[in-house]
Amino acid sequence: MAPARRATAAAGAAPAAKNARQPPARRAPAPAAPAEPRKRAPRKRNYRLIKKAFAALAAARYSQAPPSIKATAHAYVQAIFDFLVTQITRECCALADMRAGSNNKQAHVIRPEEVQQALRKFAQRPLYQDLWGQASAVLERYDVSKIESERARKRKGAKAPGVSRTERCGIHLPVGRVQTAMRAVAKGFQIGPRTPILVAGILERLLTLIVDGAYQRLRARAESGKSGKRSAGRIGDGHIAFAIASAPQIAHMLRGLTLLSSAVTAPVHLVLVPLAKSQRAKGSGAKSNSNNGAADESNDGGGDSDRDRDGGSNVESDGESDGDGESDGDGESDDDGESDGDGESDGDGESDDDGENEEIDEEEARAPRKRVRAI
Repeated sequence: MAPARRATAAAGAAPAAKNARQPPARRAPAPAAPAEPRKRAPRKRNYRLIKKAFAALAAARYSQAPPSIKATAHAYVQAIFDFLVTQITRECCALADMRAGSNNKQAHVIRPEEVQQALRKFAQRPLYQDLWGQASAVLERYDVSKIESERARKRKGAKAPGVSRTERCGIHLPVGRVQTAMRAVAKGFQIGPRTPILVAGILERLLTLIVDGAYQRLRARAESGKSGKRSAGRIGDGHIAFAIASAPQIAHMLRGLTLLSSAVTAPVHLVLVPLAKSQRAKGSGAKSNSNNGAADESNDGGGDSDRDRDGGSNVESDGESDGDGESDGDGESDDDGESDGDGESDGDGESDDDGENEEIDEEEARAPRKRVRAI
């Protein structure tokens, strides 16, 4: 009986399992929305090579006593680099658009001709000639070096080691960084192979002029004893800002650039510069003397008017004449009491017209006594 009960129990268990509640069917997941392309963060420019190039430029310029560069000065150099590259590239893009037109899209290439025209627009004539002459020399060195390397490669038959464009040009500023900065500004434009070389040559020469002015300022402060121990032999932001402000042509080229916390103002005309204390005292003394002279002249003018009002007689405030006693060559009397040819004197207080003394007004009597002389 035990096996039959087990079979019955097993047979009765099957329908129970068949009638059991089934779990709900899972729904198909909704189609996922297409993923948006991940935006890349803007790449920060690496100024390490530019800092290194500026320090190498200063050391090569003054090899006997090479100055060190402060971090604030490097920040100024970075600002100058970005500003000039942006301005020149934008102007080159506008010129390339004008030259190529709107139909020919393949011709939108920035060439050396656009760089020359842009530099002529931003720089004054003397500075333009200097910068363009140095940039042309850099480009010529690059061409010569490239031709020589190709000849050496053909002669040896093996691939020569790679030489960077900066080494071929013989400059310190990296040409590759200049080209990268130009590409970031010139969207949709092609940059010619020789264009960044010219721009690098222009920036190299301009930074050389700024280094010269900053070094002269550093030496001047060191000789005058105004530079501290920590700033001795170090070019800072103030030296660079002073070098830019003291050179009118460079300041004109960088007129749209704002350098913060430089503590250096633009060049001011000497007339507008305030005087020192000693000069101010001298100036006030001279001014008081001139005022006194003007007062004397006004008083003299008042005496002359009184004299004219009295009928032409030269009467002093106290009724006495000068009475010099000097006579002219013609024997005629002057207004100061000189004798005539007939021996009669006009300086006795008598008038020439009627010979009678005129009464002095009360206002003239109250005025301070002053001798009135003829002019």
